[in-house]
Amino acid sequence: SGCQSGMKAGDQIVAVDGRPLTASLGEEAKERLLGKIGDPLHVTVLRGNTEKTVVLQLEAKAKS
Repeated sequence: SGCQSGMKAGDQIVAVDGRPLTASLGEEAKERLLGKIGDPLHVTVLRGNTEKTVVLQLEAKAKS
């Protein structure tokens, strides 16, 4: 989960794999957050006034 990776509630995603992420990207922003299961994803978050990059690994979502 995001919390296990170092992300915290309130973190604002500002870049994915080094590419800036803005609201104006719309559908492209969503596509940047999707990938193949197991792929690493470098996400830069803004926490207060500090940017931090965390590495996430995409996992399959369990069906409920």
